[in-house]
Amino acid sequence: NLNKNQISSVFSGGATLNNRFNCDYKSFVLFCSPKIYFTLFFTIMSFICFKPNLSGQCNGLDEVSCVTSGINLMPSQGNKLGLPKCNNENDGLKHSFQLADFELPRVERDGFFYEGGFYVPDTLFFVFALPNWYSIDNLEFNPEVGVGEEVFFQDIDFIASYNDVDSDYPYQTNLTNIFVYRIILNGFTADTCEIYLGGNYTFYLFRETFFDSGNWSSHNVIPFNFHLGRLANNSDETLYTFNNFIDLPMACGEYELKAVRHQNHFVHAQFGCEVADPDCEEVLLTDLILPFFFDIDDYYYYLPEPLVACDRSYAPVNDNFNLFLDRTLIVDTDYCFISDIHQKFIWDHPFGGNVNPRFIYMGPDAKIIIESGNTFTLERTIVLSCDTLWNSIVVEDGAILNINESYIRDGLNAIHVKPGGILNISRNIFDANHISIYSENNPDPGSYDIEVRGFYGNEFVNNSDFKEYPDSYQGSKYERPFAAIQIRDITNFPMTGMGQLGEVEYNVIDNMMYGIMAYRTGLNLSNYQIKNIRDDGYGIGVAILLEQRGFIVSEIVGSGKGAQYPNIYNCDYGIWSHNGLNYFYDNKIEDVGLGISLSNSQALSVNSIYDNSIEAEWKGIFHGFGRIGIMNIRNNDIEIAQTASPPYTLIPTGIYLRGFGPNPLLPPRIMENNVVSKTDGERGIFVESVANTRIRENSLISEHNTFGYIGIGVENSPNALIDYNTTSSTLAEDYMATGILLENSHRSRINCNSTSITRLGINILESCDGTEIKGNEIGKHHDAGLLYGYLNSSAHVHITGEQHHHGNIWDPSYGGPGAPSSSIGARHMNTFSNIYELSRFFVDENENPDFITTRHPVDWFRDENAQGRTWECPENRPEGDWYDVSPRDVPTDLDIEIATGKPFIENVQFEQSLDYISKRNLYHRILEGYYSSTALALPVLDTFVTNMESSSIGIFFGILKDLSIVSSLDSLQLGEIDERVGKIRSAVAELIAIDSIAWLDTAAVDTAQWLIDRQPPLDTIGYYSVSLQNYYEAVEPDVSSLVSSINSALTEITATSPPEGVEKYMLGIIANKVVMDDWEFNTSQKNNINAISEYCPAYGGPGVYWARSIRSTYDPGQVYNDTLCTESWAPRIVRPVEVEEPITVSLYPNPAQTTITIEFS
Repeated sequence: NLNKNQISSVFSGGATLNNRFNCDYKSFVLFCSPKIYFTLFFTIMSFICFKPNLSGQCNGLDEVSCVTSGINLMPSQGNKLGLPKCNNENDGLKHSFQLADFELPRVERDGFFYEGGFYVPDTLFFVFALPNWYSIDNLEFNPEVGVGEEVFFQDIDFIASYNDVDSDYPYQTNLTNIFVYRIILNGFTADTCEIYLGGNYTFYLFRETFFDSGNWSSHNVIPFNFHLGRLANNSDETLYTFNNFIDLPMACGEYELKAVRHQNHFVHAQFGCEVADPDCEEVLLTDLILPFFFDIDDYYYYLPEPLVACDRSYAPVNDNFNLFLDRTLIVDTDYCFISDIHQKFIWDHPFGGNVNPRFIYMGPDAKIIIESGNTFTLERTIVLSCDTLWNSIVVEDGAILNINESYIRDGLNAIHVKPGGILNISRNIFDANHISIYSENNPDPGSYDIEVRGFYGNEFVNNSDFKEYPDSYQGSKYERPFAAIQIRDITNFPMTGMGQLGEVEYNVIDNMMYGIMAYRTGLNLSNYQIKNIRDDGYGIGVAILLEQRGFIVSEIVGSGKGAQYPNIYNCDYGIWSHNGLNYFYDNKIEDVGLGISLSNSQALSVNSIYDNSIEAEWKGIFHGFGRIGIMNIRNNDIEIAQTASPPYTLIPTGIYLRGFGPNPLLPPRIMENNVVSKTDGERGIFVESVANTRIRENSLISEHNTFGYIGIGVENSPNALIDYNTTSSTLAEDYMATGILLENSHRSRINCNSTSITRLGINILESCDGTEIKGNEIGKHHDAGLLYGYLNSSAHVHITGEQHHHGNIWDPSYGGPGAPSSSIGARHMNTFSNIYELSRFFVDENENPDFITTRHPVDWFRDENAQGRTWECPENRPEGDWYDVSPRDVPTDLDIEIATGKPFIENVQFEQSLDYISKRNLYHRILEGYYSSTALALPVLDTFVTNMESSSIGIFFGILKDLSIVSSLDSLQLGEIDERVGKIRSAVAELIAIDSIAWLDTAAVDTAQWLIDRQPPLDTIGYYSVSLQNYYEAVEPDVSSLVSSINSALTEITATSPPEGVEKYMLGIIANKVVMDDWEFNTSQKNNINAISEYCPAYGGPGVYWARSIRSTYDPGQVYNDTLCTESWAPRIVRPVEVEEPITVSLYPNPAQTTITIEFS
């Protein structure tokens, strides 16, 4: 801390050390840059004086009392920011110097011979002395050798440091820090006792304390003193004492220097503590601020007063004042850190000219708390730490945090906004923070409000070394940033990405475990990009995670399908959403494992997903488990191209919906989507255990020779409508691919679809009774345009019910001239006439002359005069779902046999189970309005209904009806919800338009008026958000009492064998676990679920699918090949590998191929 007179004496010739050293010399000083850019270069010719030791083996040489050495101190290198000492050498200033050739005094030492040379070991000590606000670290030596010379560098050890020493070095009016290093080496020079020390020495200079080091003369210097020599016995550590080290010969000689800039100055927060409590944990900002205008030469211990600090015209002056914070700072007044940089600061960006960023250097676990009513502004300011994460900038209720064009690094929860806090966040870089923006759980029920006045142009990155966690941190620790944003219980959090005057300024998140994590928070996100969010062994790599409860509205809006850059790129998961009222549209998602993942566990959720573009490996859009809620998936472009074979649950699928059975009020809609499959084993659209699904006007194309491809698959999903879709392949190879698959889904309709190229066009499997196939254009297919059953297998029962004049059109190639003999228009695999006759097709070729097909068995199709009854597709796709349906007045032959209990299915596998399933399906169809009151009055159906109501089937459907209550609401309630959601979405759109005016541009914007203008939409969002949550609480069913009544009803059923026993058990699991949103199953439950999931569906009924769905949540990757169902097949037994068993051979004929699988175990 030199005064001006001392500095003048340095420039006029220096001073003389006292006589405790053995020679007269002038000290040299190391001039470091006070600013971020400076040049330091000077050469010092030093005379290093040693006390000679005349003993030794090499007694032929003359004594050397003093050795002349050239010491060349090179310009400093590094980031030149004048930061405090860090373990990372890049945060210090790197200096280097060289020692030239010289002869050392002879000492007694032993050498050794190696490959004809005599090598002499030596040990030297380097001692550095600097003012106590500096330290030296990382001394390195790279020896250089001449011709015939060798130096074997062995080691450099840090020996000791002595801090705050009261020394008598010249120019050192402060206390001194002394650092000692030991260098061990072996040398050889032409069989003499000379040793060569030429080479490059480097070290790093760090600042350690701040508030007492400032002086604003352009000639501010750092005194630097240097010792070099040996101890009497270098290996005797008892001689390693402070006095022995500072008695080593000292470098001395002339010096020359160039004028340099001042170094960055830090005001130390400790200066705000009371004298009696210098280690106080909290300081007030007002205690660090001058209360008046000031002379910067005299008051450098303080921060400038607020009017100066927040005036941009003073920015060049304010640049000299940075803050070192190693405790908690209470912001108890409005204050600003503003620099004179005129662009966003980018780390490692080389600045030119006289500009500096402002710094707030944070110690471990340091914190800034902005008290209510105060505004804290960071503009072009750098906030960072050394090797430990600092805590947070806390924004309390009514406090305002403005951060603009700043660099925020190394925070634990860098910005911690509390209820009622206000944020303006624009054009910043958040780097290597554990979490950059964070809000805590609301301690009270419900959500709370914060105000976001601008959120655009920010980058959340991981470009720096991730720091250590502070000792006080008790959570999980990671090796890279956990999340950019983690917010909880916030009514509305808008990230609009709209900059000044409405231009788009993306918020970008890159290279973290999670991008945005929103818990019970209404997220409104637009103009964004999230990339490189991948699993690193800790997380699962989710770009956007929504975990909601109740009627919380979130909107994620991308840049459109045709945008140049994707919104989400290179992530394991794009959007992962649980519950809530969600609207995801115009998002462009590429190179992800799964595009959009959905689940629902509450009374009602809404997922409206439309106009997105998704390129994924496993799934484009996926509902994994739980209740479906209201689902609208429309006009999305999806491309599936896997790079590796995933497990079964990740079978690549464009759109995959899976549920557990209860019917929602409104049918899920999958409409007008385009799905392209590019690799093996893929599915375009697949629906499992989701009733009432509407799959309409989609395009499904396979661009690969795919084995097992399915364009549209519907499994265990009654009352499905599949209409106006197109399925095809770009290749015509003989691969097992199917256009449309319907399996165990009664009362479904397959209308007006177009299929071509795949091996099978439409495939009907097992119990699909009450299903109609109408108006489809069945193009060229390798094996069959329409197939009931599995190829080459007649073991199962495949039925739909009779098809009367339904107007399907087959391609003329079937049965026509030159048609391949292996290609059949329609084929029923059951050889039992009573089975295929129950699904007869009645056609009138005169009425419909375009109908051409071969069929097998031949008598499966019957010619019949239609008398104008042939069905035709409506010219335009109807808006309603029931355009082709009216309740039947006359029971079908199939239903009469089912209702009367005739053994219409005999001598087939699972005969008793199939009879039960058929009765269950008929009763379900009757409940759903399949028959008119006229038909139900007939004795055959009246008696049947009466019998079913008192049976286990009646009890099961009563339970399913109860479960549907917790899965949907009535139309009046939905109208109430829709009105409130519309108000919120309109208010958000209005707010985005208003927020296009930047908060910072006060020269062009009336900020006060802007705040007034945005208040009405904020009030609207808050009011209707709270209203929706209150409404949810009002209409949410009493699940606990409902579950109690379900359990009571289940006790009336005594059946334990499939399928009744299976349905009873699985309904109990659904009621007591899934409905309660409890997905933790004990060992016994898992064993039972696993066993049921292995059953053949024809044996175990619909409960098998529910078991498989639940099992996938804890045991993914299971394969179920239902084509191999036999009496002995269910359940499958898997022995542990380590148990020795006799060798057995099992044969599995695969009906789908002309091969037999042989397993040895």
